[in-house]
Amino acid sequence: MTASLPRPAAGGRLPRAMRIILVAYLLLATAYSITVPLGEAPDEVSHYAYVRTLAREHRLPSPAGMAFGETFQPPLYYATAALTNFFVAEGAFLPQANADFRIEDSSGPPNLLLHPRQEDFPYHDGALAWHLARLYSVLLGLVTIFATYRLACLIFPTQQTLAWAIAAFVAFLPEFLFLSGAINNDNLSTALSALLLWQLCRLVVIRPRTRDYIVLGLLLGLGVITKTSLWTFWPIAGLLLLVHAKRSRIRPLLLTGISAALVAGPWLIRNTATFGDPLGWAATRAVTDPRLSSLTPDDYLGIVTGAYASFWGAIGGAGHLLLPKAILIPLVLLTLLAIGGLGRLFAKTWPARKSLTPAKAPILILVAHLAIVLVAFGFWSRSVLGTGQGRLLFPALPTIAILFTRGLAGTVPLGWRKRLLTAFPVLMFLFGFAALWLWVRPTYAQVKRTANPPLPAEIRPADFQFGDGLQLTGYHWPASVGDRIAPGTTMTLTLVWRAGEDLRQDMRLQLKLLDRHGNVVWLKEGTPSAGWDTTDRWLAGNVVVAYHRITLPDDAPAGWTRLLASVRPANNKAGWLAIHNAGGKSLGDSIMLGQMTIKRAP
Repeated sequence: MTASLPRPAAGGRLPRAMRIILVAYLLLATAYSITVPLGEAPDEVSHYAYVRTLAREHRLPSPAGMAFGETFQPPLYYATAALTNFFVAEGAFLPQANADFRIEDSSGPPNLLLHPRQEDFPYHDGALAWHLARLYSVLLGLVTIFATYRLACLIFPTQQTLAWAIAAFVAFLPEFLFLSGAINNDNLSTALSALLLWQLCRLVVIRPRTRDYIVLGLLLGLGVITKTSLWTFWPIAGLLLLVHAKRSRIRPLLLTGISAALVAGPWLIRNTATFGDPLGWAATRAVTDPRLSSLTPDDYLGIVTGAYASFWGAIGGAGHLLLPKAILIPLVLLTLLAIGGLGRLFAKTWPARKSLTPAKAPILILVAHLAIVLVAFGFWSRSVLGTGQGRLLFPALPTIAILFTRGLAGTVPLGWRKRLLTAFPVLMFLFGFAALWLWVRPTYAQVKRTANPPLPAEIRPADFQFGDGLQLTGYHWPASVGDRIAPGTTMTLTLVWRAGEDLRQDMRLQLKLLDRHGNVVWLKEGTPSAGWDTTDRWLAGNVVVAYHRITLPDDAPAGWTRLLASVRPANNKAGWLAIHNAGGKSLGDSIMLGQMTIKRAP
C-alpha cells in the first residue's frame, strides 16, 4: 500500500507563498482579536474564567462560578493558555453583562457585555491577561494552517498552488479568523485535528517508523484532554492500526495505545472517580441545555442553515451576527459549484471498477472522518440546544478546505485552473479583510457622540443633575396617568443625557416600576445609554439619546404604578447619586418619570 508513492520531504524551508500566507494570517487574526471587544465571542467569558482560575488559583473551576458552561471541558487548552498570563494580576477588572442586549432584537446593541475604558489600550490587569490568552489562540491558528498545508502537500504532491490555496482557505476564512482571535478551546482542538489528519494520512503514504505511531498516540491523547469532539479520530485511527497490525503484528497498536494512555489516562481516571464515567457526561449534562422534544423538520432546517452560515462567519457573544445575505448567497452558489466539481472529479478519476490505491487512501481517511464528525454533530444536535454553529465542524476544517478548494478548481478548464488557484489566496485574504473592515469593525465601533444630535419631537425638556457631571435634559414616557396598559406590553422610554464634564466614571441607571404600596413590579439596571456604551467614555458636552425598552411582566398586578430612575457608580451598588433640579433643590436619589395603570384582562 505504500510502494507507489514517494516519501514526502520531512522538512525544508517553507515556500515564499506559504510564508506570506502565514504572516498575513498573523496580522489579520491579531487585528480581529484587537477589534472584537473582550467577551464578544461564543462563551468567551466562561473560557476566560476557566483560564484565570487555573492561572491564579491552580485548580479546576467550580460550576458555581463564571466558568459555568465550560467546566466540563478537558483542561489542556486552558492550562496552556494560563501559562501566558499567570503573572498578571486581575485588579478591578470584571466582565459585566449588558442588561439591554437581546438576541432577538437586531435594532438593539450588538454587544453581549459592557466595555468600559478599563479595557482600552494600553491593556492592564484582567484586560491584559485576556489579550495575552487571545494572542495564544492566534498562534494556535498558525499550527492549523501549517498542518493543513502539509496535509495538502501530502495528498497533492505535485500541485503546490493547490496546496497554497487550501491553506489560504483556512487562514482567511472569517469565522476561523474570528475564533482565532478569541479565547476558545476550539482553537487548540482545530490545531490538533489538523495535525491528526496529517499524521493519519502520512501513515498510509510513508513507511511508518516507531516514532510515527508514538506521535499518533500522543496526538490522540492530547485530543482527549482538549475537547470531546476529538474522540471522532479514534475510530479512524483504530481501523488504520488494525490494518497495520496485520503487517507488523500488534506493535503499532501497543505503541499508539501506550502513548495515548500516558497522556489521557490521568484525566479519564479522574472523570471516572468523580462522575462515574471516563468522559464525564454527568458534568456535561449539568451545564448544557438539554433538548426536551424531538427535532421537527423546521428544527433540522434551522440547524443546517445556521451551521452553514456560521461556518463562513458568525460573530458576537452568542454567535448571533451572521454575514450579510449579499455575501452568503454567492457563497452558497460557490459551494454548489465545488460540489459539482467534486462529482465531476470523482466520476473521472475514481470509477468503482478500480481498486484502492495509495493515492486514494488519504482522501478516504478524510472523507470517513468528515462523515463521523457529521454523524456526531447530528447526535449532539438531537441532545442539546444551540448546536447550529459551524465551528462545531472545525475538527474537519482541513478536510472541508481540501474538498471545497479542489472541487472549485475542478469547475474551470485546465488552462485556467492554475490562474484560479494562484489568485485564490489573494481573494480569500480580501474576503477575510473585508469581513473585518466592513462587518466586524462597524459592528463594534464606538458610538459617535455629538453636542447636538437630532431629538425626537415628543421629548419633554428637563434639567435633573445626577451627582456632579451627569444631566438628564429631556425624556419621553409614552404612557400617562389615565392609560390602562395590559401585562406583557412593551413600551419605550426615551432619555436625553448630557455630560456636563468629562465623566471618566462608569455609571449604572436603575429603572423601576413601583405599585402604590412601593412593591417592585419591574426593574432593570443598565447603562444610561441603553447598552450602547458606558458613561466613562462621555466627554463634556456630549449629548446621548437613549431608548430603554420596558416590558411589563405577564403576571404584573393590576393597579396604578410609577416609574422611578436612579443612577449610581458601577462599582458602588449602594451609592446612589444625589439629584438636584435646575434651581439647586435636592430631589433625593430618585426621580419619577411617569405613571400608568396596569389593567389585567377580565
